[in-house]
Amino acid sequence: MSDLAKIKRVDIPKGARAICVSDIHGELDLFKKLLCKAKFDASDVLILLGDLYSKGSQSHETVKFCMELSEKPNVHVLKGNCDWSGESYLSAREAQWLGDLPHIIDSDDFVFVHAGLTSNNLQDQQSATCMKHDNFMELAPVFDKWVVTGHWPVNNYCHEIHCCNPIVNEKKRVIAIDGGNVLNFSGQLNAFIIEDGRFSHVHVDNLPTMVVSESQEESGGSISVAYLDRFVEIAEDGEQLCRIRHLQTGKILTVPKSLIWEEGDGNICCVSATDYHLPCAAGDSVSLVQAFPDRILAKANGVLGWINTGGALGLQSTALPRGKNMSETLRIEKMTRGEIDAAYALYLSDVDDDPERYLINWFNETIDDPYGYFFAAYWGGEFVGWCGMYHQTAFATHYCKIGNIVVKKDFRRKGIGRALMLKMLGTAEKLGLDRTKLEVDTENGAVRLYESLGFQIEETEERFYDDGSDAYIMWRYSTIAE
Repeated sequence: MSDLAKIKRVDIPKGARAICVSDIHGELDLFKKLLCKAKFDASDVLILLGDLYSKGSQSHETVKFCMELSEKPNVHVLKGNCDWSGESYLSAREAQWLGDLPHIIDSDDFVFVHAGLTSNNLQDQQSATCMKHDNFMELAPVFDKWVVTGHWPVNNYCHEIHCCNPIVNEKKRVIAIDGGNVLNFSGQLNAFIIEDGRFSHVHVDNLPTMVVSESQEESGGSISVAYLDRFVEIAEDGEQLCRIRHLQTGKILTVPKSLIWEEGDGNICCVSATDYHLPCAAGDSVSLVQAFPDRILAKANGVLGWINTGGALGLQSTALPRGKNMSETLRIEKMTRGEIDAAYALYLSDVDDDPERYLINWFNETIDDPYGYFFAAYWGGEFVGWCGMYHQTAFATHYCKIGNIVVKKDFRRKGIGRALMLKMLGTAEKLGLDRTKLEVDTENGAVRLYESLGFQIEETEERFYDDGSDAYIMWRYSTIAE
């Protein structure tokens, strides 16, 4: 017998704001930043629509913070499909709290649920459906009350212009608010605000900002590739950018190579891709998603699109000295022996200790090894990251083994880690290696990055690391032309 959903009744006082947030996914600092931006206080009602943790970098801290927050009478929390109470790092009290969370919050004019409902009858709802109901807005009936949901990133409903802002479907009375935080490389964390029957929202993300130097016109006839119509074929391959043919529409568009992967059945897929060019004026601030020599992929007011940086258009970064051109911002080159000390110092700033000097010994042994490959990242001339990989040849099995990827803390979330990964993957393909392996802590937010680059989790190794934490063993398979 299926489990019926737990329902909680919440009365929203007249004149009070209801602030709704979903899919925090363990990004506690971002969540706190959002609460500040929404100016949340004791006069508001805060409703968290589930998926509090998992996938992000601060999962346990987020659970503890939300549990403490829920002790306030104006804060209410729902359970999402990622809010599993069996994680080993949870205390008995935290696990019990997660297990007891309701699946539905009912009020006079609104119903709040993580993923979706099957009908207006709340008493008949199954807990599993409330927590996982993919593509809910498209499949939903017409509701008597407004139904506010998370779970399914809103850009999955976008087929022309990729947008991460909440969607209000007045015909069905459904509101989707998941901005794709953590899940999408351009995602954001949304706060949907209900006040006296009026709707508004604010959002935050971890992307660096840029200032546009000159104007650009909006493009028309655009396409946004969503998850359910993700199948494509490669029209023209490239090192950083590819031209793909979208099978459902037949349109050809240029996309970052990092967005393309091959599924187990051989289908080539791509999501979150667009050919839309953002309208912008000189002085506009945009969020930088990914940079290329002659263009950037950027986000403005929640909308994703391209901005040309070649010719008359230029950009200035708020994090760089004025006068730096975008194409000069990030430089990745082969690491030399003279950079070992700087790389080791960067590593120690993350791990605090290396009692056996394992890494420095590995550097010295493999930096000149013909099968070892190390790359250094420079941002505006500053050493900000490095990575290492090794061509494994034991027992006649040739594959690429990725070792470390380290990025300076102040320069994270600028696409440097992704750029280092792409450099290694490109090197592996040039070597004719069609298999790449890595290990990663199961709680490391980088898992999503690796998955977006085509890596798949093939096994879990318990107590893999010295501190007792588990690791995912991930592999990436690519087709190398004969």
